[in-house]
Amino acid sequence: MPGAAARIHRLTRAAAVLLAACGGEDPPAPGEAPCGGAAAVAEAGEAILRGEIDTGDPAVVAINTLDVDCQRAGAPACTGALIGPDLVLTAAHCIGELPPESFVVLIGPTADPGRGELGAGLDGQLFRVLATRMHPDLDPQTLANDLALLRIDGEPPAPPAALPASPLDVVALPGAPARVVGFGQADAAPPFSKREGTITITEYSPLEFVYHPSPAMTCAGDSGGPVLMDQGGAEVIVGITSRGDPACVDHGVAIRTDALPPSFLEAPW
Repeated sequence: MPGAAARIHRLTRAAAVLLAACGGEDPPAPGEAPCGGAAAVAEAGEAILRGEIDTGDPAVVAINTLDVDCQRAGAPACTGALIGPDLVLTAAHCIGELPPESFVVLIGPTADPGRGELGAGLDGQLFRVLATRMHPDLDPQTLANDLALLRIDGEPPAPPAALPASPLDVVALPGAPARVVGFGQADAAPPFSKREGTITITEYSPLEFVYHPSPAMTCAGDSGGPVLMDQGGAEVIVGITSRGDPACVDHGVAIRTDALPPSFLEAPW
């Protein structure tokens, strides 16, 4: 497996920048939660490289940070996947130590929430985050078990994506093609659009797998997005994009979803 030195080419300093952006503002009034800062998404960069506009995958969502006034959402910080009526699975490093109130989830083909009042014209598409849950064995230093659940304040019209019903066939993993989906600020128009592409899985361990471009590759803003493969005749989320080489040209690492402890998904909120 590639070492930790190559980790996080997606949002390396998001949490630190976000907290710094809040630090210069007046503290929130009693009962109000601190929100994020637009500077936090400056690292979003390109979306899936050598990918295509994705007109499907309604369960794949954008995760945006909020400005300090909590009334406007910035560019997408990460990607996620709806896996239950009001549950989104993403990468834990996308959330860090920030409170749930710092984020919104946007459903649809674009991650651009507009510049007006938060949610204006986005009924049924934009949802605030009510609570977050980190994987119980998350290691923030190595990014082992880099997964988080978000509980949102409603049930989007999009059907949830499926997780594996059984363990992955690891013998068949090396050389297997898979599909990645994610949001990001692309150089080509339209910006902030959902894109998809094909990668090839090359290595695996009990908790994660490595993939290489074939020809697409995940990059900044794609953290938390799903890696999809066929299982039993249906496409399921076999991994969640976590990290990769800084240049987004050699490899990515995804956290296996078939290794999730049941308590992570089923514990009461």
